[in-house]
Amino acid sequence: MNLTRRLILSAAALLLLIPSVSAKDNNDKKVDYTGTQEVDISVGLPYGSLFRSASVVGDAFAGFNFISPSDIVSGDNRTVLPTFRAEYGYNVLSWLNLGAGVNYSYGSYQMLYKEDNSYAWDEWTHLATITFNVKFYWLNRKWVRMYSGVGVGLGIVNSNAGAENAEEAAGRSTSLLPTFDLRLIGLTVGQKLYGRFEVGTLNTGLVSAGIGYRF
Repeated sequence: MNLTRRLILSAAALLLLIPSVSAKDNNDKKVDYTGTQEVDISVGLPYGSLFRSASVVGDAFAGFNFISPSDIVSGDNRTVLPTFRAEYGYNVLSWLNLGAGVNYSYGSYQMLYKEDNSYAWDEWTHLATITFNVKFYWLNRKWVRMYSGVGVGLGIVNSNAGAENAEEAAGRSTSLLPTFDLRLIGLTVGQKLYGRFEVGTLNTGLVSAGIGYRF
């Protein structure tokens, strides 16, 4: 939680600083990137950690029941990967970018028998999403661009969550579901090769950072 708080505070400070710095730079004039393409990869906060912290999230994923049997509890041992994303976008207009992206997240949690705290099984979830995205660039400078965006697409959930016993936990269930993405604030810093940072992004765990190439 402390790491998350520091990342969010750092992001907020960066977002406040960049516009004021760019406004003072005489060489940092508006640039029209119409007709260019962007490809990038990024890493976000572990979205998979939501699976056990809020059962309502699990229930929303295609009817999965993430509530464990009454004689089973979640242990302290867990593996939660960052959220990974690869994305492509085309700058249709100076302020409008259309594209698509792929996101992946994973979480694994050790389950214990409540009676004696002995090991029962590992509960795990893979989540991949494919979204079609629209980004609205509301700041265009030579080195800095800032945007907000939305996306819609398809989610693929593969999990053994909600198993009643070890035999059921050895199996898995896969389901498809509609998914939605929202990006409150994003920025790119650079021209052809750029760094990207986003805050308030649903599919990459609220905060993400990465690198990209514009051509």
